[in-house]
Amino acid sequence: MKTMRWWRVLFPLAIAVMMAGPAAQAIDYTITTTVTPLPGGYNLYPNINNAGQVAWLNGGSGSGAPWQYYLYSGGSYNQISLPNCGPFTHGQSYYWGSPAPPQINNSGTVVMEGHQTVSPWYYPIYQYSNGSTQALVNQTTTEARFPAINDNGMVTYRWGNDYSNNLYSYNPTGQLTNNNPTNTERSEHSDINSAGQVAYSRHVGDGTGYSIYLYANGSSSLIAPGYWNSSIPDPAGYNQRYNWFPDINDAGEIVWWQYNWSPTSASYQVWLYSEGTTQLLDSAPGGQFPHINNRGEVVWTDPDGHIQLYSGGQIYDLGIIGYMPDINDYGVISAMDNSLYGNLFLASPVPLPPSVLLLGSGLLGLAALGRRRRS
Repeated sequence: MKTMRWWRVLFPLAIAVMMAGPAAQAIDYTITTTVTPLPGGYNLYPNINNAGQVAWLNGGSGSGAPWQYYLYSGGSYNQISLPNCGPFTHGQSYYWGSPAPPQINNSGTVVMEGHQTVSPWYYPIYQYSNGSTQALVNQTTTEARFPAINDNGMVTYRWGNDYSNNLYSYNPTGQLTNNNPTNTERSEHSDINSAGQVAYSRHVGDGTGYSIYLYANGSSSLIAPGYWNSSIPDPAGYNQRYNWFPDINDAGEIVWWQYNWSPTSASYQVWLYSEGTTQLLDSAPGGQFPHINNRGEVVWTDPDGHIQLYSGGQIYDLGIIGYMPDINDYGVISAMDNSLYGNLFLASPVPLPPSVLLLGSGLLGLAALGRRRRS
């Protein structure tokens, strides 16, 4: 019987180490940057780009204090100065009166709402870039709200009032939706990718509730229907189903936050739309504020405040307390360490230990040497 050559064992072993090793262990993250102290009051909705810049919303420190926007860049942060921001009433969520979260693209351009919640009400849209701020949409009689920006500088926003509005774009300028004002149809909470596709939440006053739509190539298609009827439950047993705050990547994948309610129960869920199908991501209902990057990775916060990561078809509990997380295309996560009054931090994937990489490369080298000797 011939003796088995050692390289015949080592070569498959080396391949197995290199290919299967990383996937066999949980994804590890570590907090690499903590930005503290932040301004007093609420610090909410940190939005990160691929350069590691983060824009967020600060809610002041008392009733009547103004909302303010801040930008973290290059190791420090500064307030973004813009007029017509405040006053506000504490306790309002951003979709009921206070400003929407800022959005930052990979060029470092930030779009934001200005707002005035005393008569006359108005919400202009501002853009901050290279140290200066300009008004993109300056309305003094109605509301321009919920701005989003892509890497080409195209901006989407909602224009109208709380009961009748449509989605519009800036650069290029145009109207994207055509809602029926007599049926209290309104479009809100939009996000736009680099192809100009827009994911948005749309409410219809006929009992449909908040639904997720995708605008592409000049028309809109329904992704996830909502439901609103206080007396008749839907097939799942819920009397109300709201689909809110969609986030879309350049592949057209969409994540959103769903709220389900019945007289006996209520739950939050995180959903993903990809390649024509939808799937529920959070196995324990309660997930909130999902975001998706261009690698298809999704982050959100579970009911215990832990950041969850969906990557490669698997869900990982990162073991990090963080609220309202966002993730860039390098896998870097921005979040607040407290649900309202927290400080900003960045968390990054932990590289594979050098010993694992050295072992794999060594085994591959030995296998190659054995093959050369045999030949």
